[in-house]
Amino acid sequence: MTQTRIYLPLSADGIRALARTGATDEGADPAYAVTAALRAASPGAGDEELEDAALRAAAAGAGVFAVAAADVDPHDVAEATEDDPARVAVAGPVPVQRIASIHVVDGADILWYDVTELAEVDRLAARAP
Repeated sequence: MTQTRIYLPLSADGIRALARTGATDEGADPAYAVTAALRAASPGAGDEELEDAALRAAAAGAGVFAVAAADVDPHDVAEATEDDPARVAVAGPVPVQRIASIHVVDGADILWYDVTELAEVDRLAARAP
């Protein structure tokens, strides 16, 4: 089955909840993805560039500690009508089994962690302001 890669911005509390419960909170919106609107806004951009744009859009919000990259059923994703062409809405919480990686926002850098390193990211989140 085809999956849609989404990027979920999470606060430090959101990371701690993910580590504790095994899923994102029910209201994990907004989320971001490579959408038709993002493709139209970025003519000539390749898949990797579009994925990076969606990841960076997710990381740009206030209070974002990390971004979880997850693969979900396309039927659970709806393109939003917001100004951001990468913004989507996701139905329900996302279980940790659907998360491929976690990207910790560290100033201008975005640090990559495999989902198996969630405990380490949780430790980092516990020290976040």
